[in-house]
Amino acid sequence: MMVAEEVLLNSGGWYGSSITDELGRNPRIDSQEQEGSRSQSQGPYTCCNKLYNTKHKLNRHMKTHSKPSACPSEFCGYRCADKKGLRRHMQAYHSSQKHSFKCDGCDKVFTRQDNLTRHRNRRVCRR
Repeated sequence: MMVAEEVLLNSGGWYGSSITDELGRNPRIDSQEQEGSRSQSQGPYTCCNKLYNTKHKLNRHMKTHSKPSACPSEFCGYRCADKKGLRRHMQAYHSSQKHSFKCDGCDKVFTRQDNLTRHRNRRVCRR
């Protein structure tokens, strides 16, 4: 069983704490999950009022705080949590093939298709 403790993560010194009582139980997790043995790498851990069941998931979240991926453009300064975010940024702002996606209802322009789709689904424009 795991007792509440501070856990040093391998992502630049950030800390997360497990939310368990002195017997290793978490009241927010179904009792069926509490039965059976749990390895030391399992949580739950918390950060930003969210629960993470493993250190891996918590470490992935912690990257949103440290933002280790930086834009290579000298004057940009953009940083993000992962390579996917950096790739999206590069395509939207530093690519010679800039894309623009225009809403038919309100003429608002987006740099990414998913943002236009989200805008349409919210039905905030007059179509």
